[in-house]
Amino acid sequence: VLFRSISNFYEIKIPLKKTHWGATDPTVIWPDSNDLNLALSRLIKLKEDRNNVVPSTQYYTETDPGGRAYSIIGNPNLGQVQAIFLGVRNVNQITPVCAELWFDELRLSDINDKGGWAALGRVDVKLADLGTMNFSGSYKSVGFGSIDQHVNERSLDDILQLNGAASLELGKLLPKKAALSIPTYASTTTTTDMPEYDPFDLDIKLKDKLRNAPASQRDSIKAQAVDATTITTLNFTNIRKLNLSNKKLKLWSLENFDFSYSYTNSEHHNPLAVEDQLLTYKGGLGYNYSVPHKPWEPFKKRIKSKSLWYSLIKDFNINPMPSVLGFREDANRQFGAYRSRDIGSDFLLPETFNKFFNLRRTYVLRWDITRSLNIDFSALNNSVVDEDSGRLDKTGRKNMWNNFWKGGRNIFYQQTTNISYTLPTNKLPALDWTTVRVGYSATYSWTAASLLAVTLGNTLQNSQTKNATGELDFTKLYNKSKWLRAIDVQPKGNAQGMQNKSVPVNPKNKQDTARNKTQQLKNPNELPEVSSTLKFLGRIITSLKRVNINYSENSASAIYGYLDSTRALGLDLKNGEPGFGYVFGKQPGQNFVDKLARKGLISTDSTLNFQNQQSFNQKFSITATLQPFRDFNI
Repeated sequence: VLFRSISNFYEIKIPLKKTHWGATDPTVIWPDSNDLNLALSRLIKLKEDRNNVVPSTQYYTETDPGGRAYSIIGNPNLGQVQAIFLGVRNVNQITPVCAELWFDELRLSDINDKGGWAALGRVDVKLADLGTMNFSGSYKSVGFGSIDQHVNERSLDDILQLNGAASLELGKLLPKKAALSIPTYASTTTTTDMPEYDPFDLDIKLKDKLRNAPASQRDSIKAQAVDATTITTLNFTNIRKLNLSNKKLKLWSLENFDFSYSYTNSEHHNPLAVEDQLLTYKGGLGYNYSVPHKPWEPFKKRIKSKSLWYSLIKDFNINPMPSVLGFREDANRQFGAYRSRDIGSDFLLPETFNKFFNLRRTYVLRWDITRSLNIDFSALNNSVVDEDSGRLDKTGRKNMWNNFWKGGRNIFYQQTTNISYTLPTNKLPALDWTTVRVGYSATYSWTAASLLAVTLGNTLQNSQTKNATGELDFTKLYNKSKWLRAIDVQPKGNAQGMQNKSVPVNPKNKQDTARNKTQQLKNPNELPEVSSTLKFLGRIITSLKRVNINYSENSASAIYGYLDSTRALGLDLKNGEPGFGYVFGKQPGQNFVDKLARKGLISTDSTLNFQNQQSFNQKFSITATLQPFRDFNI
């Protein structure tokens, strides 16, 4: 019988007792001496004995007094058996023999179904207004599982987990005059997974392997078998100065600034990894000025007339300060080191590294120059802080920080500009039934070439969108006429909508000589009476209720092989290229590309096979709503 996993196997050889032909007694046909009756622990003891005597590559055999032989080669595991071979070997006779062979009832019995236990504990502590702290722990032993789980579904490890965390407002520890908010979070988590079976000999219990191993090797065997992870975190999120006075902030107020920092250290080792460490550092500095300003209206108090024709001048306004001004820079550095385990030897394999140092800068500006004229600008710049490979020595760290303070190496820049303006037609009584808006949008991006193909150049892209929309509300125009308004008025009884009101005269007034008469008051907004025929014709004439007009132009371009870099607003400040026009959406022509080429800013690499691209799209649409009859819309 051969228990095999890949090229490793256990072998059990049983001397067979032959049954004479014609026997009818079941004990003779199936003699007990031919039964396998194998305790799997016997194979485990065989491996333990072999490990203490000869190398695993040598064929090793033990024979019991009854003649049964147990052999092993390699490092087979009962937890990874892929095949069981059954066979008969002729070992006593040189000439072949003919026999009838039966193999029957291969089965597993007497499975160890010993259960386990688990526990969970947690403690929460509240430190008044300073914050909270919590501690928790859990343990799950080998054999633990739900009542409906099979043996192979239960836990095969002793798992211990410990957690501790604190969320504090450290600003509470400072004097109130400091007015600082310092939200702090710290935590540590440790998880230890101790397997029941040795991960390299899945049929030998770890405690048995430690017991049989020399004392000098026990610590290393245990360390290789354990899967342990420790994660430590420290965060300072949105540290800022509070505005306790509630005064209006200035552009330079410290309350506009905020700072964040986080540190995470993850250390892990298991049977396959000697070390697996991941360090993450994140820091951010932000500035956000967002205070609503009341626009300056120089003519509002100077013009006393209430005539609507003066609204255009009277409502003139200007805002000298932006409503939103923001900047943020985030730094993200990761260092990961991984070393695989050379299983079966103490040789240290080389480390592999996973690290980067990225910078991300964002800019935001919103300026409502007037109530009708708005400007939105946003920009994003990504850069990389170059550093040497592997672990850094003192010189390497110095070079890295020098690159950091220089702002890193730009790899991507993108900006978006939006300008919208609403024409003041609503300020003119003759045009207050119209709304006209115009807008301009532009995008620009610069993408750096790979360091492996610098000669192919960078990529420039921009787009431009012009749009105009007009909304004509004819219902509002019709309402300027009493006769047209009367067309849509439905009669309400004989009172005509209470257009005429009768007010009794005070009987105590001596000047009133006709106490029993009433005085008729004339309503200046009284609508004229319109016949049904005129109403029908008027509704046909005024069936046009609303018209929407939309016009847009969309242009885009892409230029490849651009060799210059960016410094500010996507430009190289030394030569001003590619120019403010291109950055803010102006579409280039052939002369623009030729000018860049004459300056040596277009790649001449023969392997550059990207073609410059340009597109243009124009759209004009008109939609109208008609209502010739009530509740009938077209």
